[in-house]
Amino acid sequence: MKKHNPKNKAAHSARRKKAGQSGHSGYVLIELIAYIGIVSIILVILSNFVIDVTMNAAQAEITKEVQQNARLALSRMTQEIRTAKEIVDVEPETISIRNFEDQLVTFCLYDNELRYLVESSDCLSGSAMTSEQVKISELIIEQQSDLITIRLKVEQRNESARPERTDQIQLVSTVVPRPLLY
Repeated sequence: MKKHNPKNKAAHSARRKKAGQSGHSGYVLIELIAYIGIVSIILVILSNFVIDVTMNAAQAEITKEVQQNARLALSRMTQEIRTAKEIVDVEPETISIRNFEDQLVTFCLYDNELRYLVESSDCLSGSAMTSEQVKISELIIEQQSDLITIRLKVEQRNESARPERTDQIQLVSTVVPRPLLY
């Protein structure tokens, strides 16, 4: 075991003072300020990254909701028209068909909602085909001989959202009812 020699201790202390070190270990105020500044910059960068990822995830969810609603509504309409026994009436925002079960089926636009009616002509009484998160801003149905063209524009319903945080989709489909093919 090594004994502490007072001469060695004094020599070691002198060497430390000569190298600019005091007998205390710790941080100097400048080092603390630099550390706090670096940590603050890193936290700001990380928080901006988290905010950006969260905003992009919300935008992706809005886009998905709008696209799913538009595709589902258009798919349902084209399927019903394609398998219709008869086209009863076509107006710019309404189409009525008679299906093979001899039921009158109507699709109409009411209060920015696409409505589905069976054996009724009152668009208000129909059930909504889209979620409450979206609105149908345009529905144009045209008939040219045997072809029926549907133009559907679906948007996010939140009017208070910033323009860069909204989404919309416009779909067009042309349908030929199958009974007319044979």
